[in-house]
Amino acid sequence: MPELLARVARAQLYFLEASSNDDAGPALWTDRDHLAYLYKLELGGRLYGSGPMDPGADGLFRELSIIAATSVEEAKQIAAEEPLQKVGRCRVAVRAYTMNEGVACYVGRAMFKRVQAQDTPFDGDISDVKLTREELLGRASNAQVHLIMLEPTSKPRPPEDTTSMAAHFAWLRENEMAGKLMNCGPVHPDKPLAPGIWGGGLGVVATSRLEAEQIAL
Repeated sequence: MPELLARVARAQLYFLEASSNDDAGPALWTDRDHLAYLYKLELGGRLYGSGPMDPGADGLFRELSIIAATSVEEAKQIAAEEPLQKVGRCRVAVRAYTMNEGVACYVGRAMFKRVQAQDTPFDGDISDVKLTREELLGRASNAQVHLIMLEPTSKPRPPEDTTSMAAHFAWLRENEMAGKLMNCGPVHPDKPLAPGIWGGGLGVVATSRLEAEQIAL
């Protein structure tokens, strides 16, 4: 267990979850100003990854972006610069995400350290982005990845349970070494959790939906 804990990257990142406010559907995330905003985040070394997600049970179309920021306050300021949110077409929620494991987690840690060292505020002015919508769309990698949402439950972990945590880290290590787990780590709760309750997390798997479902089991 100590050896597994010693490997974690502890990259403090943030994710922005944008939810649509209109019936534009997934085409909303191909809006030129929205793409220009993501482009500026990428140029500034702040965008780990971004892309649309499957619609939720509520029918809303969402996009998840993982970014580097110096603090949750700065992450919220960055979210406030999102052009679609400014005109009321979407809303953006900010959550802290500690990226610990995965074959790409050290990319996240390098971004985290770079942003902390530079301490340069994000400039959300997209007027200097001269690329067209088509050119911005052409930069997309179109990489299909699958999210594993680890949701907290109301069941506390008994104090005498000394094996669940070790099994969790062994599960992470196994999938990382198999090249299946891009990144994983805890998502900080909006409100404090009761004693003994494990928090939620997010894992990203870059193989297939079926394999992601099998890994989640």
